[in-house]
Amino acid sequence: MTDDEGMHDSLVWQVLERLPVPVEQRARHQITEYVARAKVVAAAQQRGVPVASSDRRSLADRFDDEADRLDELCDPTAPVWRALAESARLAEQVREMDPDYTE
Repeated sequence: MTDDEGMHDSLVWQVLERLPVPVEQRARHQITEYVARAKVVAAAQQRGVPVASSDRRSLADRFDDEADRLDELCDPTAPVWRALAESARLAEQVREMDPDYTE
């Protein structure tokens, strides 16, 4: 893909497609659970419930932290989280360059 969104989204797909199928499936499951938890936290924050400072950090930083945690466990899904972090950074750069850009 050549558009900005496709460029950064493809980073994750490139990593996923290189993984053995069971590892790819586990990575997809991890991401699904992570996003579900993040949605709960975001909803709580919108209702005025205080959330941990770690939940208020940038998405890229949170993905990097998860990659670090998985690296320490020698989990082969860690590169997927690194790709997610890089994708989040690129998306943020696009938003900074074009405030009217929506994903």
